[in-house]
Amino acid sequence: MIVFRVLAVLCGCLLPLLVLELALRAFGPFLPGNYDTGPYVRRHPTLGHFHVPNFGGWIKAPRFTVRLDINSLGLRDPRTSYAKPAGTFRILALGDSYVEGAQVQANETVTARLEQILNQSSSQPVEVINGGVFGYGTTQEYLYLDEEGYKFQPDLVVVFFCHCNDIPNANYRLELIDGDLNRALKPYFDIGRDGELKLIPPPPPSAQVDLRQRMREASMLYNVFETGVVYKFELQNPREAFNGVDGLIDPTRGKFDVHPDGEWDRGWRITDAVLERLRDRAAEIGAPLVIVGIPDWRMLDDAYWQRDANKRQVMAGRISPDAPVQLLGQISDRLGVDYLPLREVFAPLVASNGLFRYFIEEDYHWTVDGNRAAAQAVADYLAERGLTSR
Repeated sequence: MIVFRVLAVLCGCLLPLLVLELALRAFGPFLPGNYDTGPYVRRHPTLGHFHVPNFGGWIKAPRFTVRLDINSLGLRDPRTSYAKPAGTFRILALGDSYVEGAQVQANETVTARLEQILNQSSSQPVEVINGGVFGYGTTQEYLYLDEEGYKFQPDLVVVFFCHCNDIPNANYRLELIDGDLNRALKPYFDIGRDGELKLIPPPPPSAQVDLRQRMREASMLYNVFETGVVYKFELQNPREAFNGVDGLIDPTRGKFDVHPDGEWDRGWRITDAVLERLRDRAAEIGAPLVIVGIPDWRMLDDAYWQRDANKRQVMAGRISPDAPVQLLGQISDRLGVDYLPLREVFAPLVASNGLFRYFIEEDYHWTVDGNRAAAQAVADYLAERGLTSR
């Protein structure tokens, strides 16, 4: 009799959970709150982290709810094969969360929009491969191109350089607290006095899978509880560990320095050398390199630069909202590669329509309109430079 009572109690507890699990899988994120329904990235032996192939799930955030599907190649892209159809002009887009576009639906990302626009005027089919992964910097983008991206046989490689964090991404001394590589979850390049790069590989992923990881992989409902409840008590975003940006030294001044010094100077020098490698690797596979600069939202917010501390430094010539654009332009000129700074595109749009039409409030990734504006600007630039066909 006691056994039956215990079983009845267990069934009474588990049945509602099973119903909720099945409902999440059938209807999506109908439960209140903000959460993920599954981990769509995991540790990777050379890239640090990468998408989980064949993942399907949802992200429910305060200002957007998005379906996220990862293909069998580990990309948020409709293609499921490296093979390039005959007569197709293929662009490989590399970048971080702005390219991945997990804040908008798959057909609203900058790469999907760019493909749609280019196909409207091209005499041959155009494909734009979405090679974006959140938390990536130029090091991981180069390694991905070198290890996997070349298999797409791209005719053009477009690197979206994010002024928000790509310089600290390049220098572990800026990105990690106290420059402690024991905290690293991604690869880094370091640069010697001779200008040579040395790769510091990421620590290997653990061979052991704990109970929480198994639950994440098995249950959408568990992910809702963990990311929607547990992580809020822990004050931690479940994806933040992969970003690694927690040790920045004076981030505002360093990011916008007219004449970077110290570790910010080292970050720019590493970036210069890695972009050179990207250019050369792309050339080996017969694809020109184009750099697209994504502006930090602060670069577009006039009120930010009118704050007393910032205004004084601007007037003294120490910092400038345009400094990162100019520094990346100098690198592009030295490398002889095409460069489109999107700050010049977004500045008049934001001035006319407001920041939050193009950048998600409190999140600061692109909205649907932001992705559309970026895609149109890139399409126009590629056409102007004669880079959209062979």
